[in-house]
Amino acid sequence: MSNINSGQGLYSLSTKEIYTEAKIVFQDFFIDQTPINAFKLSIILYHLKEWIEISEESNDAERRLFDDLKNYEFYEVLRTIANTSKHFDLRSKSYKQVVDKGFRLGKSVLGERLGQANLAVDFEGKEVWLREVFAYVLEKYANYFEDYESIYPLEN
Repeated sequence: MSNINSGQGLYSLSTKEIYTEAKIVFQDFFIDQTPINAFKLSIILYHLKEWIEISEESNDAERRLFDDLKNYEFYEVLRTIANTSKHFDLRSKSYKQVVDKGFRLGKSVLGERLGQANLAVDFEGKEVWLREVFAYVLEKYANYFEDYESIYPLEN
């Protein structure tokens, strides 16, 4: 057996491949908001930032991405979900988990199915929809990777 030390990441995964997987999992989550899809997506989206190193040599796109994520008011929700998902029992700061079913006036978007489950958390007294947090962060990555195709599923 050969011992390959790539010096980066897991085997030969690139940040673009991780982003592409996040987009696929988001599309699955959009159609079927299950805890397992939220688990996968939160870990991928949160840790992708760590794979994109920011340094003195970072370009404007990297700096803009990091600033956008740092300044996003609900990035803490993503961080907490990703970190909490590492443990069966809730550790660190966690939030009340909410599952809402059905069409939500002013919240539902094109492509949502009637009666679908929508996962949310109560964050500082405000109900925050995971789909919205995931979509915001994924859009920032899409801009960074210059992926101009929609992050949303084309067919439901």
